Amino acid sequence: MARAEKVRALHDKGYSIRQIVDETGHTKKTIKNYLSPNFNPIHGQYGVQRSGKLSPFRNEVISMRSNGIPYKDIHASICKKGYKGSVAAIRQFIAKEKRLERDLKDYDSTGSTEIIERKWLLKLLYKPLEKVKQLTHEQVKNAFNKYPLLSKLHDLVWYFKEILLSGKKESLQAWIEEAESLELSELNSFLNGLKKDIDAVENAFIFLI
Repeated sequence: MARAEKVRALHDKGYSIRQIVDETGHTKKTIKNYLSPNFNPIHGQYGVQRSGKLSPFRNEVISMRSNGIPYKDIHASICKKGYKGSVAAIRQFIAKEKRLERDLKDYDSTGSTEIIERKWLLKLLYKPLEKVKQLTHEQVKNAFNKYPLLSKLHDLVWYFKEILLSGKKESLQAWIEEAESLELSELNSFLNGLKKDIDAVENAFIFLI
């Protein structure tokens, strides 16, 4: 596991836990876990596939979601083929698959996949690429190609900033609809607040121009 190995290497060099926190961005709890002699990155039953309603549609669901297709559309598509479960079950399935994929990538450090820390990608949401020195254009291009949803979210955030700075409040509703189509719970929380105070938000454009 690349992250655990890095933490242990820093510790062997004499770094304190606080210094390792500053260097890696991990929490103290995570670092202590990595340094524990009993640390095991993969639980014995973690990732074991169980037969369920979604099993026959597993690959199709993963493929559709990785291409940014909304959950409700995925649900409608596989229901036509015999799926009897709910949209919520599809959400839970995708969340579990993402966790498993992330952990397996961390555990298998022998592959050629380049690991980019999440915090640098998050900076792209509020800083232009030229200001994020830890990333190259090629790295971002590869990340966006591999994760289309990440690319859509990035474009959406910057478009929102453009709307605010330009004062084009007539574009706000279209932006909200596009954002809702991504069906991201974290984003939906923001959108709900935005729609609740939409009049105040639109009036604020007057003072931003």
